[in-house]
Amino acid sequence: DYVTFYNLRHLSHIDLSSNQLSGAVDILISPAAKYVNFSQNNFSSIHRHKIFHPALLDLEIVDLSHNRINQDASLLFQNPPPNIVELYCSDNLIQGSLPEQLSRLESLKVLDIRKNNMTGTLPEFSWAFPDLRVLKLSNQGTGNDVGLVGPIPESLANLGFLRELHLSKNSLSNTIPPELGNLAQLTVLDLSHNKLNQSIPSNLGSIAVLDLSSNNLTGKIPFQLGSLTDSNIRLKGNANLSAPAPLSLCSIENYIDLWEDIHFCPVQRLALADFYESAKGGERTENDDWLDNYLDYCEWRGVTCDERKNVINLILPNFGLSGKLSEKISKLEALETLDLSSNNMKGSIPSEIGSLSKLTYLRLCYNEFTGQLPSQLGDLQHIELLQLHDNRFKGIVPSIKLEKTRFNESSFIADCGVPSVFDAPLICLDCTMCCKPTRE
Repeated sequence: DYVTFYNLRHLSHIDLSSNQLSGAVDILISPAAKYVNFSQNNFSSIHRHKIFHPALLDLEIVDLSHNRINQDASLLFQNPPPNIVELYCSDNLIQGSLPEQLSRLESLKVLDIRKNNMTGTLPEFSWAFPDLRVLKLSNQGTGNDVGLVGPIPESLANLGFLRELHLSKNSLSNTIPPELGNLAQLTVLDLSHNKLNQSIPSNLGSIAVLDLSSNNLTGKIPFQLGSLTDSNIRLKGNANLSAPAPLSLCSIENYIDLWEDIHFCPVQRLALADFYESAKGGERTENDDWLDNYLDYCEWRGVTCDERKNVINLILPNFGLSGKLSEKISKLEALETLDLSSNNMKGSIPSEIGSLSKLTYLRLCYNEFTGQLPSQLGDLQHIELLQLHDNRFKGIVPSIKLEKTRFNESSFIADCGVPSVFDAPLICLDCTMCCKPTRE
């Protein structure tokens, strides 16, 4: 009985949510109401707003979500409360198009009309709702499989305070306006499941949650999308995007939803990048193509691939490396040659190196590796050349039976010679040659 509420002239907060109320709902239920919540009911329509109703000026928050309101969208904006701040009408049966000329609501900050049956194009929002912070119009295809159509207006970029823009699951077409990247406060942009085409604007990198999945986008994925360290970027379902994705985006786990797609983020490229960074390749003064965001990793200096783009040779002698050998080297499963000689690499040899079952040529000499050599070196069944001398290894070199080799005496070398600068010289029973750690 609306009369009962109308007589409660000081009642400002009304919550009748989660009941079985039905029929037409009157949001101007009380003359002093500022907040009304009629969500989770069975209302089928909204009473038309009276221009001179006492509650019209006071009402700020209206929640009509999760009902069965089956009216034209234009009725929502006929004589609306002029000071309304938040309007929630999601999960209803609202149909028709939003009016081309919306009533000006200078205080409106949140407009949520998701999951309805609206059609038509997007109107001009920036003039009508200049203070808008959140705009949610996603999923208008629930009943007609079409939803909103046409281009995304460039004028949305005039909503200077906009933080969230949700337009997914419609039939919006044409390009993504690059002007959206100029919205300094925009943190969520969801344009997924539309018909947007052409390239991704490069200036969307400051958006923390960017969902452009399931469109018709083409071209390179801009590396600038990685401007933030905690972004969530979704691009799956765009069949014509160019591969690979930028290395900088693939290198951070779960940063981009394509990071496990080997077409866009090849495992061996990531392994090479990890190797390079662990070995402090970035400290080299000589510029090269390593870690280029788009260049084929098979074209990186010292890298050779087979016809299937498997890395078979990694040859970087005298390359200015001064870091450690990464355990991710084991991801290069087809590797046959590894030559890191004459660098300044440090640390121990990772045990994972023993999983390189196709390795035939291993040169780690003339570095500053230390520690015990991993027993897994003995798992290298096809090794023909193994040179470990001029390092700082200690203990016992694992038993390794070399394949028939063309390298003769130089096929298996370690620092097992005496006299030695170490108190306990390296022991190597299978070596074909022993060098002295004094580098004689």
